[in-house]
This record gives sequence, structure tokens and C-alpha cells, in this order.
Amino acid sequence: MAASALAQSDFIVNGNDCLVVKRSPAAEIRPCLCPPSNEKLVDLGRGHYPRYLVTLVCEPNRCHKSAYVCSSLPYKTRVLKRREEDDDSRPDASLPQSLREEWKFVHVPVVVACVCSL
Repeated sequence: MAASALAQSDFIVNGNDCLVVKRSPAAEIRPCLCPPSNEKLVDLGRGHYPRYLVTLVCEPNRCHKSAYVCSSLPYKTRVLKRREEDDDSRPDASLPQSLREEWKFVHVPVVVACVCSL
């Protein structure tokens, strides 16, 4: 794909490098993704479904160039949480009727990628 066909914000991912195509002919190659150091299993407890979620662990020094730092890319996923007896919040209409009185959705952050950034 020619550089002129790409928008200013387009990235071409090739291995661990991202080619950032600018409006001028100059292009900078920089690391895009840094490998996670580990995966961690998070136990949300018995009152959650799913109870376990996998999240990544990113180390700041894992980028190929010294100017970049490996950072976490978080994503908020929705999981079911059993309602407490004193929970008087409105039932979630997106849940099936049979679950609305006992369960609610909550957002839980998980790390889905490690990316190099300034």
C-alpha cells in the first residue's frame, strides 16, 4: 500500500514495529507492541460470573527503544455480580428477566495488551 493512500493516523504492523505514516514523505519506525512479562489470573470471588479473568502484566522496560515505555492497554469488561441484600439499584433491563433480581453487571478492568508509548 502506498504511503499516500494511508491516513495520517494509520499504522502498519509488522512484527513488533509500527510504521507511522505522516503526511510528509518522512516516516518513523517505532516499536508498537511490547511482549507482556506474564499473564495473571484474577479471582473476582464467588459472587462473580465469570469468577476468573486473565489479565496481562506489562513491564515498563520491555520496549526496544529507550525513549518508549511499555504501558498497559486496559479494557473494561462486563461481568455479572451477585446483588447484595441491601442493593436497591434498578435491575438491568439488558439481563434476562430470570437474572435481574439476583445479578447485576459491573465493569472490571483487565489489561489486554502491552504497547510502547512515549
